[in-house]
Parts: sequence; C-alpha cells; structure tokens
Amino acid sequence: MLNKLKLAIILILATITTITYADIDPTSQVAVTAIVDTYVHAYEKQDSRAIANLYAQNGAMIDSKQMKVINGRTNIMVAIKQIFRGNEGATISAKLTHMDEKNNIVRASYLLTSQSQEQNGQLVRSTSRLVVALINQNNQWKILKSELSPVSL
Repeated sequence: MLNKLKLAIILILATITTITYADIDPTSQVAVTAIVDTYVHAYEKQDSRAIANLYAQNGAMIDSKQMKVINGRTNIMVAIKQIFRGNEGATISAKLTHMDEKNNIVRASYLLTSQSQEQNGQLVRSTSRLVVALINQNNQWKILKSELSPVSL
C-alpha cells in the first residue's frame, strides 16, 4: 500500500513539474525567465524594493493564503517587507511548470520551494505556486499580476 502511495505521489509530481510552452515567442520566454530569476535573487537578499520594481506601476499581488490583493508597487513593497520579517536567511528556488502568451501578455506558472531556519534551529520548507502575468510596456517586461498560493505535497 505504501509503495502505491509513493508511486501516486511521484506521478503527481511528474505531472506538476512538466514544463509546457504554448504559443510563446522565445524572446518573451527568455525575458520572463530573467524576471523570475531576478525575483528569486532579490528574495534571498530580502530586497523588497527590487521585487516591487519588477511590477508594473499598477501591478497587483494576490496572496491566496491571506486572501488579500495588494495593489500598486509601493503597497507591494510594504507587503513583501512584512513577508521577510522572521524569514531572515530564507532561500527560495523556482521551477517553471507552464508558460503561454496571448494578447501580448505572458502567463507563467512556477513551483516555488522556500527554506528557512526557525529560532530553534529547525529547517522549515514550504512549497507554493506562483502564477505571474507579465506585460511588455515600452520594451520592458513588468509583472502585471501575481498570485501566490500554498501547495500541499
């Protein structure tokens, strides 16, 4: 029974982590990947301003766990600063699972894995799904909307 459960979990993870691209320009693909890489590096440096600057001026960040929408770069920066509190030294990795493009908007889905150390020294790992919608404004890609939601594995 345990082996069947392990096999089911492996099959689910294989399905989740399969990368699919649908009708996307390779240039857009590279630009979007670079933005998410910048996001990851800024997160590890706890640079909320750098993350907020990845968003369009009127961008929105949806936090499914807290069930709230944060609008605008300044508010996004404040919200990210709050996320960083208590997460000093956290690391994060992003794995692309899907990307498509329609009407000059790229939608990309990532599986994020974060790891931080609690005060008692115990490592805490969490997995989330990050979905971003990006738009090319004046030859510069910006996050129009992002949604972060927890994933149970």
